[in-house]
Amino acid sequence: MKKTAVKFSAAVLATALLSTSLEAAVWFVRPEGRGDGGSWENALGSVRSAVTRAAAGDSIWIAEGTYRESFVVGRELSLYGGFAGGESALEERNPRAHPVVFTHEEKGPIVTVGYGVGKVTLDGLVLRGEDWSSEGIYLLPETDVVIRNVRLEEARGFGSGLDGAIHCSGFCSVVFDNVTVRGSFQTGIFCGSGSNILMTHCRIEENLGGALTCVGSHVEISNSLILGNGDR
Repeated sequence: MKKTAVKFSAAVLATALLSTSLEAAVWFVRPEGRGDGGSWENALGSVRSAVTRAAAGDSIWIAEGTYRESFVVGRELSLYGGFAGGESALEERNPRAHPVVFTHEEKGPIVTVGYGVGKVTLDGLVLRGEDWSSEGIYLLPETDVVIRNVRLEEARGFGSGLDGAIHCSGFCSVVFDNVTVRGSFQTGIFCGSGSNILMTHCRIEENLGGALTCVGSHVEISNSLILGNGDR
């Protein structure tokens, strides 16, 4: 009986260690960061570095500032902006008071989500195209993304005038919640064939190529404002 009890305890310990090792991590980023990303005091200085290092299911907390970079999300990740740089809980952040701004002066998307990547969250970010010099958010086919509390300004858009500053390729599933797309050189949002789009509390305004271009996709819009868009 004693021997059986010892084996049971070892199994419980192994399970506990495995659960701990699989627990999702939080990575910390601030503009002046020089550390390994394990805390605000040792924050990374680049969101791209955090995205590269993070494992599937991890979160990235981003402190107020301007980040002149682009990045590709290739696995399940959650990116949250709006931190002052000392918070210990997600609920303590305030994206309005502590804006996280992404911009770069090269052609190409600021944020890309890779083919077939699911459970991605972009929350509390501002993306600026710097007078249409760069593009916005590009979602490759079969992605599953939540875009919340995001503002996109003066993005160039992708390809022809039909393509949007936010481009949802075919068979994407996207939730837009409290998203503003303003001043795009082309269409505000493009939805490709087979995509499922849910939009609530959004503003799509003053985009030169129109507000939305949806090709063979299912779109639901509620409590949103669409105005002042062109038709170039």
